[in-house]
Amino acid sequence: MPGNLNGIDTCRVLKQIPEIAPVPVIFITVDKESQTLIQAFEAGGVDYVNKPFCKDELMARIRTHVELYRLRRELESKNRDLEEEIQRRESAEIERDLLSEQTSEQTGGSGLIGQSEQAKELQERIDNLLSYEKVTVLLYGESGTGKELVAKAIHQGRIKGKAPFVSLNCAAIPGELAESMLFGHLKGGSSIIPVELT
Repeated sequence: MPGNLNGIDTCRVLKQIPEIAPVPVIFITVDKESQTLIQAFEAGGVDYVNKPFCKDELMARIRTHVELYRLRRELESKNRDLEEEIQRRESAEIERDLLSEQTSEQTGGSGLIGQSEQAKELQERIDNLLSYEKVTVLLYGESGTGKELVAKAIHQGRIKGKAPFVSLNCAAIPGELAESMLFGHLKGGSSIIPVELT
């Protein structure tokens, strides 16, 4: 050891050098005193081997700690990537919410966008529907014509965020199961009993 430094002091010095600090330090010692071993671990050591040592044991421990070091560095890198991805997603969500608010303000809260006569007429119809206390609406049309968008606009205008909007693809539900899936059923019962959800 250089100068008056012992192994523990040398380890402390090495751990103060940023480029070396992450490298695992294994002590080779004749000292079996628990206090000395505690000091070695506190100084930054990760393991120890007693003298006289077996070369195979030492090599096995070195391989183990090198692998742990590699895995730790890999995990740290993945964590950094994950944190960056989380920040990107949070920024995107904030931007999306901001755009959604701006769009909502521009469209009167319906979420429908358009300047054509048909779009304005549709918005007027939705506004007329919302003036009624209670109303049942049936939306029909070809796939892709915007039925769900209109349903959301009616829902948002009526409920104003008090209840979630639930979209359901009825074509994906087998006909014989539709009633029980939508309204519930009693085991062994012969009739369907509607269940009101609040």
